[in-house]
Amino acid sequence: MLIPDVSFPPMPASLPPSLQALQSIRRDRRERILQGLYLLAITGLSVGQELRAVMEIILGVSPGSLSIQQVFHTDLPVLGLVVKETPYFIRSSRLALFRLSDLGRQACLELGWPVVESEWDRLIHSHEGLLYPRHTLGLLAFCWQARLRDWRTELLPQVNASLEPDMLVSKGNVKIYAEFEIRAHEKRSKWKKISRFQDFVALASFTPKARYGLVQECRGSHIAGYATDLQNLMQNTSYPGALALWVESWIHG
Repeated sequence: MLIPDVSFPPMPASLPPSLQALQSIRRDRRERILQGLYLLAITGLSVGQELRAVMEIILGVSPGSLSIQQVFHTDLPVLGLVVKETPYFIRSSRLALFRLSDLGRQACLELGWPVVESEWDRLIHSHEGLLYPRHTLGLLAFCWQARLRDWRTELLPQVNASLEPDMLVSKGNVKIYAEFEIRAHEKRSKWKKISRFQDFVALASFTPKARYGLVQECRGSHIAGYATDLQNLMQNTSYPGALALWVESWIHG
């Protein structure tokens, strides 16, 4: 799992106006809340499970810490410092997403903390993320799953005017431009354009059924590639050999 290089700042000597509501909270709890806010501000991470895991590792606390869970799921939202949504993910499961609210961003700036654009904000501002919430959720979840497998990620990488991939995943010298699709959409011209650029396509979706449709679409056009789905990635993380990002590959379309 890729862990951001984060060193939490010391507790501020005094709280800025935007954080006066923390004054009545006991000091140790207040420190955890500020650490959670700082993590959101400087990493750009948006998926709740990833944020909690990263914070647990940095602080050296046990996985599944209820105190860390409370920071993101209760404290920060109740204080109005983050926007939280829990959309349906796969079947009946939900995935919590977080981004700084205007108040949270103001608080970070008053504390002198740098604020980077979160992955969720980037999709909202540059990829019609609110108009297509399922696609947004899929992209955020895929980037999280890629980082769990030690792949570096970049959303909406700049390639050229005619090629605007959803993401770039890289590990060592391997760079793969990938697309997230909810279902097959007869996008053969798009797949051909991508394969001309990098000799193959790389596709991700929510379920094995959706993945199958995408793969068949590419095979029908003799386009080689890699494919994966979030259902498999979520299920296969606890045993040796489960760290592969791509569920299947085919060399000749």
